Amino acid sequence: MKPVHSQCLVCSGTALEKLLNMYSWCLPKLRHGVAICRDCGHIQIHPFFSEEELENINRDFFGKKYLKQGMGNPDNSVKMNKLGDVLKSYIREGIQVLDVGAGESWAYDFFKGKGCHYWAIEPIDKLAKNIRQKGGRVIGKSLSEDYRDYREKFDIIIFRHVLEHLLNPSEALRKVHSLLNPEGVIYLAVPNAEGPFNLFRKGLHTSFFRPVHVSYFCEGNLARLALQVGLEAAYARSDGEIVMVLKKQLGELQRGAYENYFSAHKDHFLRTARVLFRRDSINAIYFFSVSRPEAPAPSAEMDIHK
Repeated sequence: MKPVHSQCLVCSGTALEKLLNMYSWCLPKLRHGVAICRDCGHIQIHPFFSEEELENINRDFFGKKYLKQGMGNPDNSVKMNKLGDVLKSYIREGIQVLDVGAGESWAYDFFKGKGCHYWAIEPIDKLAKNIRQKGGRVIGKSLSEDYRDYREKFDIIIFRHVLEHLLNPSEALRKVHSLLNPEGVIYLAVPNAEGPFNLFRKGLHTSFFRPVHVSYFCEGNLARLALQVGLEAAYARSDGEIVMVLKKQLGELQRGAYENYFSAHKDHFLRTARVLFRRDSINAIYFFSVSRPEAPAPSAEMDIHK
């Protein structure tokens, strides 16, 4: 099921209000709108890109960003230390681990070193090839494929910095839920829309807002989305990113009233945009003066990454 263009991806409300624009060298028109939901405060691109446009954007952005000259990203050890610390009580020899949107497969060596079996879902061909060369098994390109043979198979599912890229995050979480065994856990991480100011040091319009991101979650709305598909948080922490360890709910799906973050989020982002006007202006001049460069400007779109 595809999302409706004027519908919130968290609460399904239709009261979307234009918030700001984002600017990027790999946007079809260099500029695109970002909206906020008046009913829950979720922030998302508006209107949505088509699936073809989003595929092209992701190919341009990630194809140039990862495995440059065959080398991995230097901050992969930081990511792995954080993941290993959060999941240490769940990791044991022989378990099945699925890495969704595995990227450079920076988790492969860690889990293989613990005696775990490593599987992956990865859409970028050169990244999938890298996983296979390491010895991992790639079972698909996206969550939209048929994984009936893998239902309730995995003990740990890594779902890190993927959900914010998807046109239907609710459906993606349902699919991940179906792949998780009854006692398994999901390591979920996304950028934090309520993150500390230093995340925006390279621009709000031109760095934090980026064309490969469809959604900008806060912890409350991320937990709401998880609850709607039968997942609850056993652990949650928010700083520059939101990290949750999700488990299957054993009883009925939790329903009820949820907090509305509209006023707080709108004020926060408009205030941040004013503070970073100069940085964004410099980046925007670059985007409009250089047509489809081979790589982004050093100051743009590089402060938050997978």
